[in-house]
Amino acid sequence: APPAPNPIPKGRFTAAFCARRLDLKFVLGLPVHRIARMLAAEGLAVPEGTLAGVLKALAGLLEPVETAIRARNSAATHVHADETTWRVYEQVEDKTGHKWWLWVFIAEDTIVFRMDATRSNSVLDTHFGITTADRDRGALPDGRRLVMSSDFFVVYQSLARLDGVDALWCWTHVRRYFIRAGDAHAYLAPWRDAWGARIADLYVAHKAMAGAEPGSPQHHAAVAAFEQALAVIDTVRQQQATGPGLHPAAAKVL
Repeated sequence: APPAPNPIPKGRFTAAFCARRLDLKFVLGLPVHRIARMLAAEGLAVPEGTLAGVLKALAGLLEPVETAIRARNSAATHVHADETTWRVYEQVEDKTGHKWWLWVFIAEDTIVFRMDATRSNSVLDTHFGITTADRDRGALPDGRRLVMSSDFFVVYQSLARLDGVDALWCWTHVRRYFIRAGDAHAYLAPWRDAWGARIADLYVAHKAMAGAEPGSPQHHAAVAAFEQALAVIDTVRQQQATGPGLHPAAAKVL
């Protein structure tokens, strides 16, 4: 039988060689110059530029897979999202500086990374297929529902205002606001510590709930403890928010 065609037309390397290069670079995270040294130690001298060209040529072959992953991720009913600063040292028209953003969208069986020059609503709208008309209507398209786990960044708040979106705000970030207020104002230190203890009760109950067999007495007890911890948080929050003499920093957090 004739040999299998190479992934790169008229290329020097087999499919197995190319797959191994992708694994080394993007799964193990090795830089190209280290991959070149590894190959040289095995008796194959390949310039770094050639290896970079292989990776670039393979990108087009992976686009259908990427498109399918993005489509499945964007249609998920529960997505965790976050973004962080990412430097891109390339001049882009109408953009000043090299500060970009690396976004991540984590669903049950897919993860999508997106590098974008902005940190705006447009990234979420593009990923989830939200149009200007959908924004004007104030609802997700086609009556779909989305549970979004994220921090309090304004773009997630904007998304949460659309009908069909249920926001699950990150309790780690919630706790951080209490700590920052207490650290900035010594008067609020006892208030900060009390709230830290209430949130800790929530975490302890959640861990017990996750570790117990559903339907077991332990699970029922953990669920009750979780609901009780959440009820205490909500009750105290409302009592303090309407109480006299509340410090402005505490009022903002509550």
